[in-house]
Amino acid sequence: MPVYSKTDPCRVMAVSVVYDKRNNRRFTSRDEGRMKFVLCFCSSVLHNTLSYQRERYLKSQTMSLLNVVEVLFTHMDNMDLLLQKIMEQAQELANAERCSLFLVDYDAQELVAKIFDSAVSDIDQPSAEIRFPLTQGIAGYVASTGDVLNIRDAYSHPLFYRDVDLSTGFRTRNILCFPIKNEDGQIIGVAELCNKIDGDYFTHEDENLAMQFSAYCAISIHQSMLYKDVTESQQRSRLANELMLYHMQVEDTEVKSLSKNPIMKPYEIGATFHQCSFLPRSIIEDETPAACMTMFQDMNLVKKWKIPVDVLSRFVLLVQKGYRNPLYHNWMHAFSVVHFCYTLYKTCSNFGFLQYGHFVCCVDC
Repeated sequence: MPVYSKTDPCRVMAVSVVYDKRNNRRFTSRDEGRMKFVLCFCSSVLHNTLSYQRERYLKSQTMSLLNVVEVLFTHMDNMDLLLQKIMEQAQELANAERCSLFLVDYDAQELVAKIFDSAVSDIDQPSAEIRFPLTQGIAGYVASTGDVLNIRDAYSHPLFYRDVDLSTGFRTRNILCFPIKNEDGQIIGVAELCNKIDGDYFTHEDENLAMQFSAYCAISIHQSMLYKDVTESQQRSRLANELMLYHMQVEDTEVKSLSKNPIMKPYEIGATFHQCSFLPRSIIEDETPAACMTMFQDMNLVKKWKIPVDVLSRFVLLVQKGYRNPLYHNWMHAFSVVHFCYTLYKTCSNFGFLQYGHFVCCVDC
């Protein structure tokens, strides 16, 4: 007799079979009525039990995924270690014997595995990089189509490559292969699980769990790649700064030579030094740092900002040394711009539009 669902009277939840009535008698309509009465209560109990088991399963699944997130998101600074952890977590979630993980290299149209197999790889001594065409084998098919492949019998599937088993001695029984997609839907990797431990094959629930898991994998891999790019960019920037600073070192002797004498007055450089008619390029380049210091003092910046003379000397020399010598944007061009701002300050009554900071920016640029 059918056991109908309490929430949906048209859905059969189970079937009850009673056989061999005692004393060799036949079942009567009265027996049927009793069975229907009993099964009404069984339906409620069965429904509640299944709901409770389902709730426990979902809770366990959620906790497992949260643990996965915690593990993956703490290893994003090391791509090889992250891939190793992804395979370990995938094995544990699906209860599989082995897991392989491949990243997609679209430029080369290849699948790449730096850590080929979680059962044999050692993060301290990673296996050699393995590459094969993007469309080859089961992983290639999944990478090309984005479909999930749940293969119950690996040896009967046309895409299965038996030579791997022959060379390793491992026997592949069943396979669950699924794509790893980023937020734009692009496939960035493929994971391949082999041999369900507590069953004859991977179930539909394993497929759903794998796709949920792949979302977290995609986020962690993407963030790890971004972290790697940012780190490499910072390293390049740091190296460039170090090289620049190395070539822009100002010797203490140069600073002492510039700062040992009192800062000159404008008229000592030229009678019209503070006027627009003065030609800044008439000053030889070696004397321009001293002229810059004159402008700083004449604008009262040295006193206003309490700048030590040796600090100002080093600043001017460092800026001068930072300029290369192209035809146009060279040190003499910069000095001419600074002098122009200085003459504006000296000759214009409405100097409010040109602030001190603008003058210093001109010197620094």
